[in-house]
Amino acid sequence: MDDRLEPLPDGEYEILVIDAEDGPEGLVRISVVIVSGEMKGRVTSIKGPSGDRDGVSLMGLPGALSVRDGRPSLRLE
Repeated sequence: MDDRLEPLPDGEYEILVIDAEDGPEGLVRISVVIVSGEMKGRVTSIKGPSGDRDGVSLMGLPGALSVRDGRPSLRLE
């Protein structure tokens, strides 16, 4: 079984953070579930700078995931 995540098609997705793990050098890995549309229920993960938040404070936050040219951009509320 191949457990690698398939990339999401370009688009806008409403998401909910279901897991966040602090990493080295101010990075965080965030797992989100898509909550609407035809990809509803799909889980994906992205990595990026944590800013001034730790992983625990991100848990349960809603937001939007934008994918353009295969590159994700996460905006949390």
